[in-house]
Amino acid sequence: MLLEKPITLSTREADELVDAERRSTAFVIPAHILRFSAPYQELVTRVRSGQIGRVIGIATVRDRGRDHAQLFADVHPALMTAIHDIDLALWITGARAVRVTAQGRGEKVDEMPRLVWAQVEASDGSVWALRVSWLLSDDAPGSDKLEVYGTAGVATLHLRPTVALFTESSTWVDHELTPDAHYPGALDHEIDHFCALLRSNDRTPAVTLEEARHGIEIAEAMMRSIENSGAPTELGG
Repeated sequence: MLLEKPITLSTREADELVDAERRSTAFVIPAHILRFSAPYQELVTRVRSGQIGRVIGIATVRDRGRDHAQLFADVHPALMTAIHDIDLALWITGARAVRVTAQGRGEKVDEMPRLVWAQVEASDGSVWALRVSWLLSDDAPGSDKLEVYGTAGVATLHLRPTVALFTESSTWVDHELTPDAHYPGALDHEIDHFCALLRSNDRTPAVTLEEARHGIEIAEAMMRSIENSGAPTELGG
């Protein structure tokens, strides 16, 4: 099964999924698309090669339009949007979160914030600052930023559409994840990886179900911290 993120809406459901996979002859690959995106792969490869030294901090920004509040009315921004950056941090560091502090701000619909501002302390000593919003105008392009701080330097990535059409309205063209005019995009690479595993006896996925389960745990901790006015939430580490 190739399962879109978030793989579940709670750690309880994630545990049920992990248990079901263990008892099955089948397998589950969480569809964290950024692991198959060339710019992110390039950055992670350079970071892991030691070019910026030991990772000590990660900062991310992921801004989306106000329409997300209607499109995903039943999913918290921590699970719908921040889950991308949680997975990036897990991928880059290979560490686990031990403490999460988060704040939610902005007009709330169904008790969900439109701005989530979180800090995560990890088992390797690194700290992650993760920010997401659903506050842009509906016709604005999404803005994704990633900064990785190391003991010997910094790696940065700023991903946003470079192609736009201006007619009766503004249209920003996705040239990286799911492009229409060329092949392949990150989604194509993700599907190719899944199909390759189906044909292989060596089923080592790019992202494991256990990693995705921990990502849900971190998002859940963000939500709990927001509900408790920013009180730290401890994780098992």
